[in-house]
Amino acid sequence: MRRNEVRDHIHKLAREQPDCAYHACGYIDELKPSGADLVGLCPFREERNPSFHITAKGPYAGRCKCFGCGFGGDLFTFVMRVQRCDFPTWCAMMALTDDR
Repeated sequence: MRRNEVRDHIHKLAREQPDCAYHACGYIDELKPSGADLVGLCPFREERNPSFHITAKGPYAGRCKCFGCGFGGDLFTFVMRVQRCDFPTWCAMMALTDDR
């Protein structure tokens, strides 16, 4: 398998998890349900009003967007930005923390 195929395969497997937001919850303060989303404080800047949204259900599950700073992406880009790591390091982290 080529490197891009491996990455795509890992993306597909991770997106098939029933709760993609599970891995992001530890990084976001005051995360609460709001409709089909989870809403909390942005981990990339200081704020008092929640503006960080994670889509928890549906075809866009695992996507996130901060309407304050403009950050947007999926579970992979979110954790890699918070942890300041590359994709192989992210994969190792997820393998070590997956308790299902």
